[in-house]
Amino acid sequence: MKRILAAASLAALMAVPAANAGTSYMVGATWNVGAGGGGGVGISARILTTIDAITTDISVGGGVTYYLNSGEVTYDAIAAFLSNDIAIGGGYDFVTASPVFSLGMYQ
Repeated sequence: MKRILAAASLAALMAVPAANAGTSYMVGATWNVGAGGGGGVGISARILTTIDAITTDISVGGGVTYYLNSGEVTYDAIAAFLSNDIAIGGGYDFVTASPVFSLGMYQ
C-alpha cells in the first residue's frame, strides 16, 4: 500500500511542474538524515517548480536519488530555496520513509 501511495504521489509531483512555466531542473547531492534511512549520501536529479503566488525564490518538486554506499535508488519530494543557480532544501524520501537534505545546482 505504501508503494502505491508513493508512486501516485511521485506521479502527481512530476505532472504539476510540467504544466507550470516556472520549471527548473536540479542536480546535486542529498543526505538522508532520518533514523529510517541509512542511505547516507547520494546523487540526485529533480524537477522543481516555483511557487509564483508567494515568491520565485521558493520551489517544490520531486526526483530520484542514487545512494552511493547502499546502491539504492529512491524517490522523494522537496521544498527548496533558489539563489544564484544554487538550490538548497529539505524533503521526504518515500522509499526509506525519512527526511532528506539536498544541495545542488538548478537551471
